[in-house]
Amino acid sequence: MIVPVINRFDLLEKMLRTLEGKVERFVIVENSCTGYQLPSSFDTYPIFWIRPPFVSMGYGGSINAGIIQTPESPWWVFTNADLTFGPDDPDEIVRLMEIPEGPKIVTHGYCWGAVNRELVDLIGFFDDWTLFPIYFDDNDYQRRVELAGAKFIPYQGGIVHGDNGKGSLTIRSDERMLLGNYRTFPMNRQRYIEKWGGLPAQETFTTPWNSGYPLWYTKPDIDGRRDRRW
Repeated sequence: MIVPVINRFDLLEKMLRTLEGKVERFVIVENSCTGYQLPSSFDTYPIFWIRPPFVSMGYGGSINAGIIQTPESPWWVFTNADLTFGPDDPDEIVRLMEIPEGPKIVTHGYCWGAVNRELVDLIGFFDDWTLFPIYFDDNDYQRRVELAGAKFIPYQGGIVHGDNGKGSLTIRSDERMLLGNYRTFPMNRQRYIEKWGGLPAQETFTTPWNSGYPLWYTKPDIDGRRDRRW
């Protein structure tokens, strides 16, 4: 399970407790660059860390990093840190992912999801060059899932996003990030239009940038990452 986190570590701890004994390996991508440590009560959890030293890897980049660090896995779950899982959800996700159906994703709105090796081989990683640090990266991945004809399985179960009915608490809890998102959201919106020829559900291109290249194709953009940091 790959868990990007940048703040509200209290919610990360709450989420982890709902999964005690249910996950073979947690890969926490700790994007705050502060050196945060979990309390000692989590010492028995199978937790591994990815810690960028200077700048957040973004949501898609964090998921990609977790997959790259565990290439032996048959499939991966990724999740926001600000949600909780119900008692039956881990077993049901395992059941759905272990049905041999070819490339597939199980998700509910991309606040969490599970992807298998076959899907990553077919359509690639999240596009963390074009759509950084977050937003429209999920739409982009879903567009490629649909174009590839991969299996999409919606599942919510007892999974609850947010705390006290509020989601996206990473942004809501930090004025600097909220202001950063106000700036980068329209930038990513425009970049999505350029990549797919329209907004989500209005796309006109069937390959990235109408290039004819495979669905996994993306363009490195160092300046863009610099300009869209929060």
